[in-house]
Amino acid sequence: MEKIQLGARGERLVEKFLRKKGYKVLEKNYRSRFGEIDIIVKKGSEIVFVEVKTRSSKEFGEPENAITKIKLDHFSKTAQSYIQKNNITQCSVRLDAVSVFIVPEKNDFEIEHFENINS
Repeated sequence: MEKIQLGARGERLVEKFLRKKGYKVLEKNYRSRFGEIDIIVKKGSEIVFVEVKTRSSKEFGEPENAITKIKLDHFSKTAQSYIQKNNITQCSVRLDAVSVFIVPEKNDFEIEHFENINS
């Protein structure tokens, strides 16, 4: 499976996963000059910025290990850009990561949700 297709499939799976957990999707693939946020969701008065990491092999480690300090810094700045652009003042904000491990030959997947990755 190509990298772009794999990533898109992972994002679709995570979107469904988050909806089932009661989140409302506000935006997907939000871009700023600092980077991109895969999915932005809201639940109650909390806005959650979600980084999705998808893998089909554990050859290079767990998907969540691909979030480096530099990536986290860009992720945080992009979230701040969204907050400012949309004049958000009355919500709490959280940065999460969701890892997706897809097993194409079994048509199966595993999802793991990591909350507050900036803590």
